[in-house]
Amino acid sequence: MKHLLTFLFGLVAMTAPAQTGSKDKDAVLTAEKARFAAQITQNYATLDQLLGEELFYQHSNGDVDNKASFIQSIKDGKRRYEAITLDSSTVRIYGNTAIINGICSYTQHFADGNPNNRKLRYTDVWVKRGRRWQLVSWQAHKIDKTPVYFMVD
Repeated sequence: MKHLLTFLFGLVAMTAPAQTGSKDKDAVLTAEKARFAAQITQNYATLDQLLGEELFYQHSNGDVDNKASFIQSIKDGKRRYEAITLDSSTVRIYGNTAIINGICSYTQHFADGNPNNRKLRYTDVWVKRGRRWQLVSWQAHKIDKTPVYFMVD
């Protein structure tokens, strides 16, 4: 009986982190989708909550923004996101840090009215602060062909 109880306690201890990791993965993806939606709807309060103060945001064209300049570029109409679709994503959790490797498609127009519709491969980093996940880094590049996957989740 003693061995059975030891085994059961060990089993519970081993599965608890996996359950927490799964909840965190879901929470980070929810935050990611909320950020995309906030960019489209120009919900600055949501963006303010989801973006970390130290944000480093590297666009696929090489432009770099911090939190303030990224939000301002949406306010000014420099970047008008009309649709963002998360095509695929892999989330990895390391303690209070999450890394997402993903592919997204977006529809956007520049301030001059020219379209900028792209498919991007990106990596972003989220940090859990209290109960909230915040984006602290984004780096993207354009995909001009069908993506090839070498990583298995």
